[in-house]
Amino acid sequence: METESDDLLQLRWDNFGNSVIASFKRFRGEEKFCDVTLWTEKECFKCHQVILSASSSFFERILCRNQGTSHASVYLHGISSKSLRSLVTFMYEAEFTISQEDIPELLHAASVLE
Repeated sequence: METESDDLLQLRWDNFGNSVIASFKRFRGEEKFCDVTLWTEKECFKCHQVILSASSSFFERILCRNQGTSHASVYLHGISSKSLRSLVTFMYEAEFTISQEDIPELLHAASVLE
């Protein structure tokens, strides 16, 4: 059965990206639906496997091994809490602020986490 293009209707959510980012930020802030904990030497971060995996091939590989578990834990040796906090914020909010002196440490962490 052929459909003419006049019969098609396209719906678009103009503010979709901003709405999703706002929801991610809220879920993280309220620790809703968190299913992974990232650990550094000084701090832990409750996160969502799907967001980490969508943002990092490192997390995608690691977390894929934990499919079917209700909650995963990942210890990140050699990554500072400050760098991880910045990177997780970037994964959830698509932006963050950092001082120039912290850039080398952040770039190292970003490289490790791919």
